[in-house]
Amino acid sequence: MKAFTRLIFTIVSLSIVVALAVVLLANARSSARQQRDLGLEQQRFSDMLHRLDGHFRRADMVADWQKIDDDGHVIETSLLVREYRLLDAGSEPLPVRRVTIPGNVVHVDGMIVNFLPTLPQPFAAARNVHLAFFNHLFGAAEPSADDFTFSPRDTVPATVRIHKDYVTRDEQQFWDYMWGALPDDKKNAEPPKSAPPPGITFTLLPAASRTVKRGLLYTAAISADGVSIDETDDRRRVSEIINAAQAQAAQEATQPSP
Repeated sequence: MKAFTRLIFTIVSLSIVVALAVVLLANARSSARQQRDLGLEQQRFSDMLHRLDGHFRRADMVADWQKIDDDGHVIETSLLVREYRLLDAGSEPLPVRRVTIPGNVVHVDGMIVNFLPTLPQPFAAARNVHLAFFNHLFGAAEPSADDFTFSPRDTVPATVRIHKDYVTRDEQQFWDYMWGALPDDKKNAEPPKSAPPPGITFTLLPAASRTVKRGLLYTAAISADGVSIDETDDRRRVSEIINAAQAQAAQEATQPSP
């Protein structure tokens, strides 16, 4: 009887040891997989930053409709605005956004963010990188707090995300740090009241202006010379943007109300 009891005890003990070994092996594999995934995301983040380094931004605009008064003056314009996410090869169009401005003169300003060699170690991948961004689009002579903002504060700009549909931890931490270096109001060149995080400087770019008409394509760009807005008679791209906006509106109409 004692021998049988010892046998049962031995079998149970071995079973426990095997089960623990399986669990430890699974945990080790899971940890190794997580480390590989983390390393891959960090490499993608570094690649994305250097792909964008010094790359000039562009955004397309189309006047979808204009409201005209009895005297023939344009009193309101509805613009369709499309930005692009830069990929390893080419670029990917982002969803079209609608912006309504007073009158028919559009203004777009921007900024250059410089990441210095003194950027803290957690963000070392961004050292010596220079990124260009559009700030605001507005129709009045002077910008206001209610103007359309290309990249709302405390968000990861869609134009520079690694993945189209979600944001990684490294991205969120990096952009949280970056926003802390900018003034509360990006239209105001005054420095923030508190000392900004080290390793980041920025240059605000004056707005470019253009009178817009229906049927034409307007391309805002940031280059070494600042912000510019060009006008072209590109009916194909105009149609693409209008069709994309209509498709988005139709899809949104079928979505259930929250």
